[in-house]
Amino acid sequence: MKKTRILQFIVVLLIGSSACAQITDISTDTDLGTGAFEGEPYLAINPLNPQNIVVAWMHVSSSRSIRVRSSFNGGQTWSTPYDVPHFWINEGDPTMAFDNSGNLFLCFIDHKNAIPDTGAVYSFKSTDGGLTWGNRAEVINMAADSGSHQPVDRPWLVCDRSSGSLQGTLYVTTKPASGTPAPYHPYFIKSTDGAQTWQPFRYVDSTGWLSALPTPLAVPVVSSNGTFYCIYPSYLPSQNPLPRYLMASSANGGTSFNYSVVMNNTSPVVNDSAKLGWQLIANPSNANHLAFFNIKATYGDADVFMTETYNAGITWSTPIRINDDVLGNDKMQDLVWASFDSDSDLVVCWRDRRNGAGVGYAASSQIFGAVRWKDSINFSPNFIISDTLVAYNNILLQGGNDFLSQRVQNDTLYIVWGDTRTGFLNIWFDKIALVNNISNGIINIAHDKLPFIEIYPNPANGIVQVNTNNQKNVSIELRSLRGELIREYSTNSFSVSNLENGVYFVIVKTDKQISTRKLVKQ
Repeated sequence: MKKTRILQFIVVLLIGSSACAQITDISTDTDLGTGAFEGEPYLAINPLNPQNIVVAWMHVSSSRSIRVRSSFNGGQTWSTPYDVPHFWINEGDPTMAFDNSGNLFLCFIDHKNAIPDTGAVYSFKSTDGGLTWGNRAEVINMAADSGSHQPVDRPWLVCDRSSGSLQGTLYVTTKPASGTPAPYHPYFIKSTDGAQTWQPFRYVDSTGWLSALPTPLAVPVVSSNGTFYCIYPSYLPSQNPLPRYLMASSANGGTSFNYSVVMNNTSPVVNDSAKLGWQLIANPSNANHLAFFNIKATYGDADVFMTETYNAGITWSTPIRINDDVLGNDKMQDLVWASFDSDSDLVVCWRDRRNGAGVGYAASSQIFGAVRWKDSINFSPNFIISDTLVAYNNILLQGGNDFLSQRVQNDTLYIVWGDTRTGFLNIWFDKIALVNNISNGIINIAHDKLPFIEIYPNPANGIVQVNTNNQKNVSIELRSLRGELIREYSTNSFSVSNLENGVYFVIVKTDKQISTRKLVKQ
């Protein structure tokens, strides 16, 4: 039976499995004060051993550092947190990439606020699946471009995992730090010796294809035939009257680039604090198939859009909207991240606010997703991944990002994201087998101190009790799998006898938390 024929059934199972998973703490951190956070997670999977999953993130205490944990059983258990050695006091923006031999590479910013600012993007190599890391190597430093542009912001690391002559080549793109003077360029740096040394930088953009924006984030990817691609934003009226996304590609390791237009971005600007990043991914089973994701306000609020090419960027499809909530409902979506499976299945995930109170960035949110199987032209109905509708917290306005990262491997989704359900910005992990509904459950990479909420009996066909551990101001929402509100309750018990058999979400709101549980009516 084709996956498209069982899609609806799979999505129902997937949502139910994810929602009822028990939350556990896989971090020993208990010393974070009010306003501290664990942010900017990044996830990588070992191609030689898909059970080896590694997550890196920015750990904040008295200073910032990059912390890494590894799993060798598909996320069931995790190694002791490893703090990567650093020289300065402010670290952030970790990214990772495995090569075909199972070596793992990590890069991040390490800097100190001074006059002038000091620091660089550095890389590290692990040969044991992320448990330990070797000596650092400088990728690009603050003063590399005329001493004033600070080309070290948002480093993004990718590796050539093709079987071609450039196999193993590492690439990093960066952009100027905020507030630095024009001209603005995205930067390109590469290593051909396994991150022992990095070659001098070059600009990604070029005459006729300049960026001219203060934050020209270039998102990179390497296709299965070894071609390097990256997409960056451009707004230079002398080149084009409209803002655009441009693509640079290179089949010779960055010695030269070819350029093309991905899209003219005519959508209204989203004026809010949303994380409006964009991502470019390559289909491992089709070297000419690329997909680009970004956040646009075509319909009045921030939505997730995708455009794709099947001819290596010569032409791109009309952008399609991925989130399927009501158009123009003032519900903002952001934190988009996507990945292909090895056989062309595509999963897109993002932070979604359709079920939350309020509008704009400061609204309650959940993590949502959608699947497009390789033998389908359409995405599935959106489904909920996270188990909790998380209330907005002002921590999200601080320096450092809540973030989302995911990978699909053998029809299994591995995902990490940041949310503030505990009152801190923490990192959460979930693993969902998309086809046979085996879920590892949602795991907290930071601490989990909130009281446990349970509903019983479950499955149920009569009265359902909700145990809130003596929390106050209890209100309960019963929602469908798609998130539609069915009923509201103000007591700790309610009847499901009149409901149709199936799977539902119970959202419990108290004075301390908002928690979601799956309920089966039978």
